[in-house]
Amino acid sequence: MSMRRKRISIIILIAIGFFISFFGMGCNDNGSSGVSINNENGDAEGTIRIGETHYTITTIDCFDSVLTVQGINDAGQIVGDAAGADINGYLYDQGQCTSIRLGTYTEAMGINNLEQIVGVRGTTTCNDIGVGSESFLWDKTTNSLTTLEVPGSSNTTDNVCGFSANSTLAVGINDKAQIVGQFTDTNDLTHGFLYEEGNYEAIDVPGASTTIAAGINNAGQIVGNFLDADGTTHGFLYSEGNYMTIDMPNATSTTANDINDAGQIVGNFLDADGTTHGFLYSEGNYMTIDMPNAMSSYALGINNLEQIVGYFKEKANGGIKTTGYMLTPLSSND
Repeated sequence: MSMRRKRISIIILIAIGFFISFFGMGCNDNGSSGVSINNENGDAEGTIRIGETHYTITTIDCFDSVLTVQGINDAGQIVGDAAGADINGYLYDQGQCTSIRLGTYTEAMGINNLEQIVGVRGTTTCNDIGVGSESFLWDKTTNSLTTLEVPGSSNTTDNVCGFSANSTLAVGINDKAQIVGQFTDTNDLTHGFLYEEGNYEAIDVPGASTTIAAGINNAGQIVGNFLDADGTTHGFLYSEGNYMTIDMPNATSTTANDINDAGQIVGNFLDADGTTHGFLYSEGNYMTIDMPNAMSSYALGINNLEQIVGYFKEKANGGIKTTGYMLTPLSSND
């Protein structure tokens, strides 16, 4: 969906969204959302056009803190993490934010329609800061917690406080509880993985030096990104044993972050000027996602209602402001 403590090295690798902290706006203290953006690409205030479809813009804010938006299910429930003095995962549902605290810190990465949530949590503290790293599957309905650790994944031990951080990072989950993510082996090579019913399978794009799996739909199609021999980042789609490269035309780098059951893919790309844009790939067509007045835009999740979540960065008050968003498509009659 970065390891400012030991785990930053893990989450930076998931660059798929290149998870950079960002700050929400346009909402009240309870996390209820508002639409207050005038977009040059839209026909009305609070809308944006992607291809031929118009979307309403909803901004996301929880707990008045730095916020990441990582995933969304078909009920419009959103997960991510809010970073203030501590890092807490959250569930955003119908304008309300509920904290998810499963360890000394929690980062919620993905959610399915059964309210099963995956992410990473802290296992101990060091100087009153949550540290360590352990990936999890949490079932909100039953309140059951399962630890996820790819066999053969590496562990890093801190020399000061002695805590251990495992390199497994769970990122995406579908309604069959199939989970995808990444891990680093003992040779310091990063692979994607698929977890299903207690079994782990490595995901490696042929010829890649690094592979990261980020999203999976109910057909078992997986998206993510990989580094080629030249160190260039490409997105990929893995379907029925075959890999397809996802590259935004004229981009210098492309990452694929999520896929819905219709095969629509969202992600990010860098243009020749080094600016980050979001994109939607649908029926063979690539469409740019640029939020209004944004310096850069990121798209991290998409559900079966074609709602898209992510964040954008803009100049504000002499600095740079980051804002989470949800885009909801309007019907052709709207």
